[in-house]
Amino acid sequence: ANPRSSTGPAAIANRARNIGFASHLDLASFAVGVSIEKIHTSYSLAVASGDSLGNSNPTILGTDRMLRSFSQHEATSDPAVFSAYAERHWGSVGGRWFATSGARVTSLSRRAPYVEPRLSASVEIGKGVSVTAGYAGTHQFVQALRDFSLAPTALMPVSLSSSAVSAVGPVAAARTFMGDLSKNLGSNTRLTLDAYERKFNGLLV
Repeated sequence: ANPRSSTGPAAIANRARNIGFASHLDLASFAVGVSIEKIHTSYSLAVASGDSLGNSNPTILGTDRMLRSFSQHEATSDPAVFSAYAERHWGSVGGRWFATSGARVTSLSRRAPYVEPRLSASVEIGKGVSVTAGYAGTHQFVQALRDFSLAPTALMPVSLSSSAVSAVGPVAAARTFMGDLSKNLGSNTRLTLDAYERKFNGLLV
């Protein structure tokens, strides 16, 4: 990218990469699992002030002209995320009622573990009619960053990836409440109406 700003041309290199492994075990009324994920995010921003010939060309992306004067800003992080979860089921799928409760525990580099509870229940309230309600807590460890303290990024319609362990990357949390009403319309037809509310905290804007 080579967007223009009041301080001169700017170039951005922005990268994000996730690598993960997961395993789970399903038992009669229990489910357990573990996962590990490696999150790498980085960005570099070069802002050019131009050379003596009036040329302005940022060099961070490998252009062939060196600048006489430019400023460079960088951020990078490479945390590992470990997660384990357990669920307990009650009732039977397709029966008059079914419920699930559980929790996921996530450990991020150099931070205390995060606990994410999960709860849902479904009840048949009439012939072919059922209602479901649920709650889930989640966390987001990679966010889209715009650093408004830097004039170039404040002016550019660009979002940069930043993970939670970088200097500017907090962990975002969300609480989700959901419900649905479903009705069997035939042997192979089912109509469902869904609703949800999601509340976020700690988002970068």
